[in-house]
Amino acid sequence: MYCMGLPTPADDREQRLALLLQQGEGPSLEFKRSTGELKEAMRSLCAFANGAGGTVLFGVGPEGDAAGQKVSDQTLRDISQAAQRFEPPVHLHIWRAQAAAGLEIVAAACESGKDSGPHTYDGRAYERVGSATRRMPQTRYERLLLDRAHGRNRWENAPAVGVLPGHLDRDQALRLARFRGVDKTEFLDQRQLRGPAFKLLEEAELFCQRHFPLPGKIVPGRLQRVDTPLIPPDAMREILVNALIHRDYSIAGGAVSLAIFDDRVEVWSAGTYPSGITPDMLAGSHQSVQRNPIIADIFFRAGLIEKWGRGTNRVIAMCREAGIAPPSFQEISGAALVTFRVKVAEPTAQVTGQVTGQVAGQVTGQVLRYCQTPRKAIEIQRTLRLRHRETFQDNYLKPLLAKGWLARTIPQKPHSRLQKYLATEAGRKALADARPGNSEEIQT
Repeated sequence: MYCMGLPTPADDREQRLALLLQQGEGPSLEFKRSTGELKEAMRSLCAFANGAGGTVLFGVGPEGDAAGQKVSDQTLRDISQAAQRFEPPVHLHIWRAQAAAGLEIVAAACESGKDSGPHTYDGRAYERVGSATRRMPQTRYERLLLDRAHGRNRWENAPAVGVLPGHLDRDQALRLARFRGVDKTEFLDQRQLRGPAFKLLEEAELFCQRHFPLPGKIVPGRLQRVDTPLIPPDAMREILVNALIHRDYSIAGGAVSLAIFDDRVEVWSAGTYPSGITPDMLAGSHQSVQRNPIIADIFFRAGLIEKWGRGTNRVIAMCREAGIAPPSFQEISGAALVTFRVKVAEPTAQVTGQVTGQVAGQVTGQVLRYCQTPRKAIEIQRTLRLRHRETFQDNYLKPLLAKGWLARTIPQKPHSRLQKYLATEAGRKALADARPGNSEEIQT
């Protein structure tokens, strides 16, 4: 399919032609001596449509000499008939400019068709590499086909027939594991959770708090000890959020996984990196390609991500500023993997808080110190920066009450609106007995 360009003054067309000739052949421009090379020209236009768009000039030699050619109604019909062999259709914009006496330059231009492509010509797909047109590799063509299908029929915008509001968000999965040593031979702690994305993010951050050491030191002139997180919390959160919003939700049984070893931390996300993004690109400038735009927009509105494709760059900068190695980015067996090379524990060290359901040592100390005076449950929850009441109740408040380290100020009315919580003598002793150098970490 093609259409003639809007009527413009001859001077405008000649100016456009002059600029193109000055530009020379390249990723978006090709010269053809005449429409006798129409088939080759259409292949190039197919490549332009599969890229950023481009123009073919008929009547121009390889060196840019604008000799022109005779143009008749049949010439334009030939171009029109040739354009019928694009699949899906490519819209060509045709305009003409005067060359020598009786001769003209014909320009055929197309815009990028990435949203509707990949395009083929005579059943074959083409791509532009520099100033050359070549057959598109089959693997790339198949990947673009999948991306087109995903763009129109994404998991996040598919109709949810028969689903009620109470059913939403229950299919997202998160796997958490702390392994002893450097392989997956023995679990020290593991969880498999399902729930809304924000809750899963919160659970992943809490799991990191349980199992990451928190080295501290006394700095001269400071009354309080200075703690240095194993991985900058904002960097860890960025990677976890990316795993959630870029996961390929069309993969049955797929999940986001957080695996902690003695020598590294791994974050896995089902599905490869989005089309056009390679692992090597993530350490430099790169475009923002969102696999699940609606999900990403929700996290953006919550203030957890930005939309400029700088997330991984910020993570790298934060790690360098903290004095640790930047993470590595890989694509393994159809999954995206981010690895932080950090020393979580010495090879023979035991991990504090290693049994599922036990209270994390670091957070326990924080709660007990905060509850030296009576505190309401909501105050404790806000201090821990937890969004979900159930997570706070099940993982922290109830276990501390069961251990006898916290007590209700109105024990005879557990659900009183005036209820507060206070560290008991046993809780204060546990806090005082915490190992030297880390008063927040308590063996539970």
